[in-house]
Amino acid sequence: MEVELEQLPHDLATCHQLIAQLLETLHSSRRQIDQLTHRLQQLLRARFGPRAEKVDPAQLALFAQEILAEAQGTQEPVPLPVEEKAIVRQGHGRRKLPRNLPRQRVVIDVPVEERICKCCGNEMSKIGEDTSERIDYIPASVYVIEQVRPKYACKHCPDGTVITADKPRQPIEKGLPGPGMLAYIITSKFADHQPLHRLCQILQRHGLELSPSTVGGWMGPSAKLATPLLELMITRVLDSRVIHTDDTPMPVLDKDRPSTRQGRLWTYRGDDLHPYTVYDYTPSRKRDGPEQFLGDYQGYLQADAYGGYDGIYANGKVIEVLCWAHARRK
Repeated sequence: MEVELEQLPHDLATCHQLIAQLLETLHSSRRQIDQLTHRLQQLLRARFGPRAEKVDPAQLALFAQEILAEAQGTQEPVPLPVEEKAIVRQGHGRRKLPRNLPRQRVVIDVPVEERICKCCGNEMSKIGEDTSERIDYIPASVYVIEQVRPKYACKHCPDGTVITADKPRQPIEKGLPGPGMLAYIITSKFADHQPLHRLCQILQRHGLELSPSTVGGWMGPSAKLATPLLELMITRVLDSRVIHTDDTPMPVLDKDRPSTRQGRLWTYRGDDLHPYTVYDYTPSRKRDGPEQFLGDYQGYLQADAYGGYDGIYANGKVIEVLCWAHARRK
């Protein structure tokens, strides 16, 4: 209902009737706006709201006000956001090869007889060269070291004394592998996750036949060789002011069971001043594992909410620092 200011009635009864009509129109418009706003919120929730989380309707009302204003013509139309596809960036050409890689220079020259100019018959002079690079690979090689110790004896002495040089110490006394072979197998198994039987197949292609049981027997003495380094890393980690720890399940072979059993691998990470990571294995998830590793440690321990740590925090020397990921979820 539209009424011009110049046409307003002066009669009081007519004015009351006009006001009643305007109020009824106002209430009807408000009901219609509320209904449209509710429907709009539902559409915006379905269109923009996350499906797995609740959204405050007051936030969606911000969009509703803009769209209602657009419908009333009070502002320019605002285009709805369009979902953009992820832009796949193309590479910017071939990367340069690292300068620290060894290089072998191969010169592919023009034959001498072709260096004669066809115009004047004189020999051409070199004015530059074109250089291109390609990558090649030399397969690893397996070789045998023969340790020869000459024997010496005195021909003039009746006792027949014979001397030889002492043997240098070996990683495994009276063992077959040298340091390079052990380093290759340890790195391939624990860093590259190559099973021992597959490593034996790789060595077989080089002409060396070894059984997985033989190679597996080398791992125990190798671990003893690395024990001083491990103990030093544990000492450095325990010198940290803050230690982060966590555990993960690990299937373990058991000859007395038809299937694997579950062990635990614990990770202990030092702070920035002691950036070392140490792994510790336990057959179960009992508190004895971290309690024995930490010992008399005093400082902050960042871990999850596993109840086994509660006894460690009880002495007051170790301060509990919760994990932000678990706090965010729970």
